[in-house]
Amino acid sequence: MPGAVHLAGAQTGGLKIFIQSCRRLRRAAGSTVHSHGHPHPHPHPHLHSAEAHPPKEPSTGVCIDVGGTRGALLLRSPPEREGLEVEIHPVHEPDTHTHVWVLPRAAGAAITYSALFPSLPAGHYQLLEPDGSCGTEVVVDAGRVSTADWR
Repeated sequence: MPGAVHLAGAQTGGLKIFIQSCRRLRRAAGSTVHSHGHPHPHPHPHLHSAEAHPPKEPSTGVCIDVGGTRGALLLRSPPEREGLEVEIHPVHEPDTHTHVWVLPRAAGAAITYSALFPSLPAGHYQLLEPDGSCGTEVVVDAGRVSTADWR
């Protein structure tokens, strides 16, 4: 598959990461990849997904959007954290949260557990623990997949 990058070793646990074509895929699906730089009372199509439940089947690859000033963050987790949401915020913007689930990931014959933030502005981030307390500080580098443990 074009754009498939296999990041080997302990860094990603052998998870296949698809870097190119992500923007095209989102646009083709009708996602919200557009600007709202003006007020407009007219309707416009959006794809707003509801977060019901985390998937239980292991993913075999992921799509990320990195480059320029953006990077991705892969957090390795133990199986006990499957289905938990990981919240993160820029260190100097504690009110700007985003979150993802810890999911099972197929890496060859093995199953690993991780949370993937597929596209973040490069910078320093604070992870939040399941109880809401501040956890580890991590650095997201531009143009690459940064990794850390969330245990």
